[in-house]
Amino acid sequence: GFTRRSLTRCLCLGGTPARLFCRVMPGFRLQLFMLSGLGFLMGRVIGFPLTLALPPESRQRLLLLLRQMMTTLWQPIQKTFAIGPIERFAEALNQLAEELPDPTVVRYAETLTQQLDAFDWSALPQTIAAFETLPQAVASEGN
Repeated sequence: GFTRRSLTRCLCLGGTPARLFCRVMPGFRLQLFMLSGLGFLMGRVIGFPLTLALPPESRQRLLLLLRQMMTTLWQPIQKTFAIGPIERFAEALNQLAEELPDPTVVRYAETLTQQLDAFDWSALPQTIAAFETLPQAVASEGN
């Protein structure tokens, strides 16, 4: 759960007013969401995150977790390329991206999940291989 505080009406989509909400997450400063009334009609919230940069201590924790994932989840995939381990890898990345929403990690996790859902086996090997460069990309963002 998270605290929602309505900040302002900011947009009108198809006659349905949208609101700007914020949430404060552990290890993260602030996240803003634009929520459309349409999302509530569908029974779920449609959120468009506008995230601020991770503080240095959270970035260090993210880097540590990415390196652990490289050893425990990513390296075994390189040997077998089996669907089960790839799905677990994608799920772990999505959880990490939600917990510590670094834009580079979020984009990578979304791309991997989309390719996995679409069974895009022509692009999936390159995307999985690109994980090797992800910790370096996250580290360079913090500089």
